[in-house]
Amino acid sequence: MLNEPVEMLDNPLRKAKGMLNILLKMLDKKDLYLNVWQKMLDIVP
Repeated sequence: MLNEPVEMLDNPLRKAKGMLNILLKMLDKKDLYLNVWQKMLDIVP
């Protein structure tokens, strides 16, 4: 999980999205969680 591209570290928002993507993969068992996380990602520009 720590093998993300270094370029993601230059932008806090991009880094946060990368972390959220990891959480999405962990929570992909629940469509409800996916919908909630996707809505949160949509809020972030």
